[in-house]
Amino acid sequence: NEIKLTPENPVLVRNAEGFSWKEAKEITKEDYIAISRKLGTNIKEEKIPLVDLLNKDTRIDNKPFVDDLLLKLRDKYGTWKGVSERFPIRVDQIKGWRKNNIRRRPKKRDIELFTKDLEISRKEFIDNCTRVGRLGNYINIPKYVSPEFMRFLGLISGDGHIQAPIKTRWGTNISFWNNDDKLQNGFKNLVKKLFNIDSSLFYHSKGRGKMHQFSSSLVAEILNNCGIPSGKKHDKFYLKEFLQRKDLLRPYLQALYDCEGSVSLERKTVSFMIRNKKMIKQIQLFLLQFGIISRINKASSDLRIIISSKKNVKKF
Repeated sequence: NEIKLTPENPVLVRNAEGFSWKEAKEITKEDYIAISRKLGTNIKEEKIPLVDLLNKDTRIDNKPFVDDLLLKLRDKYGTWKGVSERFPIRVDQIKGWRKNNIRRRPKKRDIELFTKDLEISRKEFIDNCTRVGRLGNYINIPKYVSPEFMRFLGLISGDGHIQAPIKTRWGTNISFWNNDDKLQNGFKNLVKKLFNIDSSLFYHSKGRGKMHQFSSSLVAEILNNCGIPSGKKHDKFYLKEFLQRKDLLRPYLQALYDCEGSVSLERKTVSFMIRNKKMIKQIQLFLLQFGIISRINKASSDLRIIISSKKNVKKF
């Protein structure tokens, strides 16, 4: 493990003479650096709307809510033309949004402008923006980041893959590779519960494994904005800071260790190995939020985080 400090940074150390404060440049190999056995966080425990993880061009499919907004705006500005003059939107487009079965629903940016103008609460906006899409293809999303969503995020971080964008392809494939039937069924059920999407089971042509897969560019965008990139991710993925709260980390770490963790009964240790220097250090800090002390070792081109001692394994 390593600690990066400026030369003048004061550090609490212990040596043969006891505890004392030293500047970083004065520390020797005989000194032991005191570290916290448990970390807190300054991240606010507030609800995180999933709609905030989508760009403003995302379309909102909620005709009753849109109808109500438009009628209130017409009452406020007198006519549809008055509404059109207040917002940079054509009259025929406004009237079209009130029709049934149209592909181009209002964009997120439009709904935000309308609710702000009418002084409608942020909560009501979030409550009514749970069906989203582009050009007629809509999915459901939860109102807020939940333990179920964090488990889904952990599964994708561990054994998932987001297809890299292809200009000639519609949609984005998201897959989960794992040979454990319980994990595969759990992933399938999560995708259905969170997004109301049915995923399909595929087997590798050479018998190397199986995966559940579904297609959604919107879910891919949400995952990207949580820290998981499209394409090759093994040395790039991480968890965005706004998600690094203890209540959200628990299901995330559970899923991550379900995918990539291992247990040694002989050594009485729990290990996790990835080829991602930034993420392995994040995981070490995440574990400290639960009072779990770990160490990082290098294993060939990979990095391994190890939890040992009866006390730490029990906490884990």
